[in-house]
Amino acid sequence: SVNARGTFLGCKYAAQQFLSQELDANGERGCIINVTSVAGFLGIFECGKPIRKLGSGGPLPSIDAKLKHFERDSLELITTWLLGAYCASKASSQGLTRAIAIEYASRGIRCNTIAVGLQIFDAENTDIESSMLAPFLAKQEFSSYLATVIPARRLGRPSDVANAAVWLGSSAESAYVNGVILPVDGGFSAR
Repeated sequence: SVNARGTFLGCKYAAQQFLSQELDANGERGCIINVTSVAGFLGIFECGKPIRKLGSGGPLPSIDAKLKHFERDSLELITTWLLGAYCASKASSQGLTRAIAIEYASRGIRCNTIAVGLQIFDAENTDIESSMLAPFLAKQEFSSYLATVIPARRLGRPSDVANAAVWLGSSAESAYVNGVILPVDGGFSAR
């Protein structure tokens, strides 16, 4: 609910605010930048196993070890439904981005989305964190495996996402970029 509804409400109120502003020198009132996940157009994992985009690097460590207190059948059902809902919520935000881009372009408002790939965390918890993936990324062998299936051969950094946001938000640099879902994933979604 937060992923889809939160994005909708954020866009709604940002558009209202931007419409009350004058056009700038570039003919723009503002730029909405949503943040979603590559899961919105790729999916993530099905029952602890990689799906088509992870390639042939071998199986991922099973999530069963982390969640021993669930029965296997329950774990598969929970994992499938939770991740399916997560992917659907991210896809809805990406569709909303495109709809807003079309609807408001003639009024000087751009709307784009950054689709974030897998991010690294630091020990002091100061970087971007996802409670869904944190237990898995905390395991060195899991993080190392993921880095091998990402063409850039590393997990993302918060600065990768921040730099993309600065570029997208700049009316001088990206004034003609509208309705884009920009993967910031080290090439993962290009596989």
